[in-house]
Amino acid sequence: MSEDFPGTAFEKALEDALGAKMRLSDELCREVWSALANIKWFDKDNREMSYTFRGAGGLIAYIIDRGNYLDWYCSGPYETVSKQIEDAMKERGWRWEKWPDD
Repeated sequence: MSEDFPGTAFEKALEDALGAKMRLSDELCREVWSALANIKWFDKDNREMSYTFRGAGGLIAYIIDRGNYLDWYCSGPYETVSKQIEDAMKERGWRWEKWPDD
């Protein structure tokens, strides 16, 4: 799926970094949801990518080619980026920040 993945640069990086593992692990998918929901990701040129709770769930369902956004919606704690995800995305030029408190 990776070569022809039709998503954004961030989505392609996520698919390349973790897509195969995500298709084998619901736990990792929950970690990915947590790392997407209410988190801002930035590439080396400081371009930002972020997802709503629903958008995060939809991206996971798309990458693993199973279910829909509701299967992953609120499946983990939001605003939580595991070391595994941080390291995998950092290798592909992405860093993260939490949204500022209101």
